[in-house]
Amino acid sequence: MIIRKTFYMIILVVSIITAQDSLRTISINAVGDIMLGTDYPVNRLPDKNGELLLKNVNEILSSADLTFGNYEGVLLDGGIPHKKCKDPTKCYLYRTPTSYVKNLQTAGFDIMSIANNHANDFGQQGVNSSKKTLHTAGIKFSGPISEIADTTINGIKISLIAFATSPGMYSLLDIPNAVVKIESLKKQYDIVIVSFHGGAEGETALHVKNQMEIAYGEKRGNVVKFAHSVIDAGADLVIGHGPHVPRALEMYKNRLIAYSLGNFCTYEGFSLQGSKGISTILNVKINNMGEFVSGNIISAKQERPYGPIPDNTKAAFNLIKKLTESDFPNTKLKFENTGFFYPAD
Repeated sequence: MIIRKTFYMIILVVSIITAQDSLRTISINAVGDIMLGTDYPVNRLPDKNGELLLKNVNEILSSADLTFGNYEGVLLDGGIPHKKCKDPTKCYLYRTPTSYVKNLQTAGFDIMSIANNHANDFGQQGVNSSKKTLHTAGIKFSGPISEIADTTINGIKISLIAFATSPGMYSLLDIPNAVVKIESLKKQYDIVIVSFHGGAEGETALHVKNQMEIAYGEKRGNVVKFAHSVIDAGADLVIGHGPHVPRALEMYKNRLIAYSLGNFCTYEGFSLQGSKGISTILNVKINNMGEFVSGNIISAKQERPYGPIPDNTKAAFNLIKKLTESDFPNTKLKFENTGFFYPAD
């Protein structure tokens, strides 16, 4: 009898531990494009080395288990640009002094994407400097081929791989190869996060299209096909940026896709007209199986010469909710007026 009771107690303990394990979640804060000022082709750097740009959102950003953003440009001191401009006054090249990385540290960024169309502005020298600067600061990164960020949180092994359409990056345009890469990562990690820099740009690109998108004569990917394909291959969360405006959310196979988080903190060199001035902090909770549990769209806005500040009008939330209901009317997401959203079923 004692042996039987002991056996049942062991079974009960194992069941409790298993149930607890299945309920483990992680919290992720994700934002879109960041560029903290440039000193090329002319000095357009903020006061106090940019220390004030993120001060109004630092506490929010650092509140999650993992904080992610896309750095648009390079972290480099000096250097010769790789891209040539016919008109220097209209030259979209972004070079931020390496010392500015401390502002990303203070804000709590754990992982950055350096996969975008400005990561190569200063050639391989710029890419190498961005990598070294982030590494020295303890911020992990992905984008250049062979660079994949990983970490462990609450015993959950997590990887993040960033895609773009630029040379030397994991390619958003090569979906078969992306699928192979995700399948490989899923064998090694509990959760695989995919970020991508793609899609058309500007106010006319608010809506997601399930087709190849073009910007400045360049192919910028079919982001719907890409996102669905990587989730089919094992990805658990997909975070988009690049259009410079917020876009819709979609829940696909119990995984969340954010098609664009827009501009977040872009000091000079970027237009902030209309929805391009809307900043979004997307907070997502996923469980250790990679399933989407709940989310919160925290609205902010950019007002130069300041960085993002909380927006009580909830413009980011209202726009993303509207776009989601328009572009993916059958997606199973329920939104509350507070900014929270979760699976409808």
